[in-house]
Amino acid sequence: MKKKFLLIGIVMFLLGGFLFYRGIYIQTGDASENKTISISSGLTVRQIASLLKEEGIVSSDDLLVKYLVWKDLDTNIQHGDIMFEIPHTIARVATALTSRTSVAEKEITLLPGWNLREIAVYLEKEGITSQEAFFEAVGTPLVMKSGSYDLQSVDAFASVPPGVNLEGYLRPDTFRIFASASIGDIVDKLVQARADQFTDQMLADIEKQGKTVHEIITMASIIEREVRTPEDRRLVSDLFWRRKSIGMALQADSTVHYVVGTDNSVFTSVHDRAVDSLWNTYKYPELPPGPISNPSLDAIMSAIYPTANDAWYFLTTLDTGEVKYAQTLDEHIDNVYTYLRQ
Repeated sequence: MKKKFLLIGIVMFLLGGFLFYRGIYIQTGDASENKTISISSGLTVRQIASLLKEEGIVSSDDLLVKYLVWKDLDTNIQHGDIMFEIPHTIARVATALTSRTSVAEKEITLLPGWNLREIAVYLEKEGITSQEAFFEAVGTPLVMKSGSYDLQSVDAFASVPPGVNLEGYLRPDTFRIFASASIGDIVDKLVQARADQFTDQMLADIEKQGKTVHEIITMASIIEREVRTPEDRRLVSDLFWRRKSIGMALQADSTVHYVVGTDNSVFTSVHDRAVDSLWNTYKYPELPPGPISNPSLDAIMSAIYPTANDAWYFLTTLDTGEVKYAQTLDEHIDNVYTYLRQ
């Protein structure tokens, strides 16, 4: 009798082992093709397992939860759009859930000096979002109208004037985003990345100079579009800050291009420079109400730490892109005729 019970026990054990093995490594859900499922960050392991059962990825949500806990994988679950490839066994699904490579992501690259209009066109072209949805989040260029994103909620930008759009506050760089990310998620990532560029020392130095972060980013956005090299940026920064301090117009062509929408042009016309806009630094001697582009970190550092010099004028040559400086208007006019009107 004992041998009989022992034999039955062994059979039951082997059967249980086979069923467990079959449930983990052989049995699949109803889905017969690769499938991408969006896994939200707020879902519990049990909710995720139930979702995957509903989607036909697994046949047993309970077994998936037990397997994840048994393998100590329940704390490593990724979120976002996850690709589940056939066959959809519990073991393969668990691997997909906890593998970074299974998360469906996209890569976006914002170039230094791009403004909101250029970024909007790029994101729409990449199939990320529409221009309309983007502007709803970041605000409208050339007006003091903010979007849905609360810029003042970010510590580094708490002092930014209310109502400004996000021009200048999106960090130019290459980012990986979830394919399912909302435009709000994307904008938050770009703004937080910009805030991370401002160290405590930088913020302290800005305050010590009697300036604001908004003024610094605005100045940096102009410098970014005016000159290219770190050396020239620091020299032009000092020139612009000195002009501002005595009420002299910056006369930056880049601000006129921003107003009239000719960002890829070199020259501005008399008609363009006469346009009545607070962003036109030929017409108004102060800094514009806000940035004209999203500057690089180098341009921001140039705005904070300029190189002292005696020049009051500058231009960029057409052939080599070299920057020519002048201390007087007469010297500047000579440079114009020498380098721009040959």
